[in-house]
Amino acid sequence: MSRLRSLLLVAVASSLDLASAFAPSALGAAARRSDATVRGDADARSVELEESITSGTSAEASLVEPSAWRSLALGMALGVFAAFCVARPAMALPNLAKGEEIFLGNCAACHAAGRNAVQPDKTLQKAALEQYGMYDVDRIKYQVTNGKNAMPAFGERVSSQDIDDVSNYIMVMAEKGWTSSS
Repeated sequence: MSRLRSLLLVAVASSLDLASAFAPSALGAAARRSDATVRGDADARSVELEESITSGTSAEASLVEPSAWRSLALGMALGVFAAFCVARPAMALPNLAKGEEIFLGNCAACHAAGRNAVQPDKTLQKAALEQYGMYDVDRIKYQVTNGKNAMPAFGERVSSQDIDDVSNYIMVMAEKGWTSSS
């Protein structure tokens, strides 16, 4: 998560620089003049007036305009932040049915019904997970991926999405007290 925050801070800084590059004062008078020529003489006068304002002739305009572009850049950066931090793509949501399938195929030999056939005190029951500091999806994912003590690592045998699914399945079943068919 800290890497994501670092990337977002870079994005915010970049968007502020980008916004100042696209400010009307940086767009160039030639493009605005040619556009005004197409629209007519009245518009040409307004373009000249706009150029005098954005070139710094008016102190009030030079104070207001960068602020408006910074607000736009900040809004864009906050939108990107919200997209990365708030929204989760549908494919990233855990599939508990798939998690149960993975559990039954890979874990149930030692952990049937949330028990532990190798170390009976370290079950997958909520109280035991809390006692051993494992009542957390990320910690379960880490142990399933890397193994520990007698438990083998599944990181090279099972996909990361399947590990995510089975870890979430374990958390849900621990919360329920393993009162299902597994």
